[in-house]
Amino acid sequence: WGAAWDMTRDSELPATEFISLCSAALPRENDVAIFAKVVQYGVDHAIDRYLAPGQRRAAWQSLAAACRAALAGAREGSGGQLVAARGLIRCAGQDEAGWMRSWLDDPAAAPAGLVIDRDLRWAVHEQLAAHGAVSDQEIAAEYAGDRTLTGATHAARCRALRPDPEAKARAWAQLIDDDSLSGRLLAATADGFWRAGQDDVTGSYVERYVIDMPPMARRRVPDVAGQIARLAYPRYDVSDAAYARLSAMAASQELTPALRRELQDGNDDLARALAARALATRATGARAL
Repeated sequence: WGAAWDMTRDSELPATEFISLCSAALPRENDVAIFAKVVQYGVDHAIDRYLAPGQRRAAWQSLAAACRAALAGAREGSGGQLVAARGLIRCAGQDEAGWMRSWLDDPAAAPAGLVIDRDLRWAVHEQLAAHGAVSDQEIAAEYAGDRTLTGATHAARCRALRPDPEAKARAWAQLIDDDSLSGRLLAATADGFWRAGQDDVTGSYVERYVIDMPPMARRRVPDVAGQIARLAYPRYDVSDAAYARLSAMAASQELTPALRRELQDGNDDLARALAARALATRATGARAL
């Protein structure tokens, strides 16, 4: 797995081939930590960053099928069953809100042995929020039943995930100007702000990142500023235009050390994503011929 991922990240193996490997091998992967990490790589990087928009749906479906097969073959109540369920939730598309909601409304609708605890409920809410299938009121109601720091963190991420212009504007204002939130809640908000497929509501925020992050970084303490700069980096805007704009930003002499470090790391990852996407696009075109 490590070699396959390194090759994918370094544009030696098309991301489509990495997803094909996941489809074939994940249902037989017995190490729960490896399973979880591979699904994370598959969704957050290989699919959402290394594939062009037109390639993603088939890849999500392929990875979801692997998680579904692993879930069906897992022992009831086992860690393998739990990570397979989490993977299936993370791969779920907008048209799959029905079964996700059924798990929330009636835990008996979930596979036998799978406990729909608070963490799993929040995982479902986050995926629904990313698809615009859950409201602020529903997020607030879920948080009312989980008045813990963990619950507050998940609720903040859910609110930022919603593909709604007002939700994005509110989240961005919190990241830049709000001093009432803890570092943990700011991190959750930043982590939820960007999601692949939300370009219509986040496209303008590449420029906002360039304009707003330097004063934010000067105003906040370095640890918090660096965390926000890293998590709020527009990682899913894999385009030459975004890379050029963010590279120009990195050349500025007015950046704080914390912001400059996170920006350089983000730009390096974006360059890798551009190269990986180009490789996957060429590989798909070659197969079509």
